[in-house]
Amino acid sequence: RARRAVGGYGINRVEIAKVAFQGRATPLVSVMPPGVPDAIDLNEMYPYRPDEAKRLLKELGFDEKNPLRFSILIGNQDATMSDVAALIKSQMAKIGVEAKLLLLDETARVDRVLVKHDFDMHVGSFGTLRDINQRSVSFFKGHQSDYVGIDDPKLEEMVRQWRRTLEES
Repeated sequence: RARRAVGGYGINRVEIAKVAFQGRATPLVSVMPPGVPDAIDLNEMYPYRPDEAKRLLKELGFDEKNPLRFSILIGNQDATMSDVAALIKSQMAKIGVEAKLLLLDETARVDRVLVKHDFDMHVGSFGTLRDINQRSVSFFKGHQSDYVGIDDPKLEEMVRQWRRTLEES
């Protein structure tokens, strides 16, 4: 519920596309951009609904007296990502969430996110991805590309089966 509140209903992607990307981006709920093979667009599933975000957070015991607090990591190499993070921080305040921005040099950011998995939220770009297969190994525990520290053998097996599939399903 916290993830749906914060990352689903609490983020105004239209505002981010308009302000941070100066109208040159499309609001998106996905890891992969449109046009990339296997991209999934979840925009309809998670429209900007701050009241729904507040409701979910309240169910979890968060309110004005006990706000959800977390940090957003941003690397210092892309000013646009800093703008996105600042907008997200502002949007979180509108749903009663306190977000703290942590600007890091690129080496420290990579270490925290990809090596130590020591972050609450990270703002970055997956714009260089050509297909979902490039990141599917992110679900394999202990591998060099285990970016997010997921430990789920069932998910890993599902990804392995998907990678062996020759035909689109």
